[in-house]
Amino acid sequence: MEHDIRPWGEYWVLEDAESHKVKRIEVNPGGRLSLQYHHHRAEVWTIISGIGTITINNIIKDYKISVFRDVSFV
Repeated sequence: MEHDIRPWGEYWVLEDAESHKVKRIEVNPGGRLSLQYHHHRAEVWTIISGIGTITINNIIKDYKISVFRDVSFV
């Protein structure tokens, strides 16, 4: 299983197929992922612990546990 430790936390690749990739991403308290732009890709995030602050198109919102966020880019 692919695993990497980064300054913001760590991630594990749980499944890697031609049509999709599933990762578990653990962000340390106070940690943050860089803002990214993706072409032809959709993402779904599930908060399983704590509160996730997500920025999409310059809109910043906090999401609680078990809230799914479809982050689609076309």
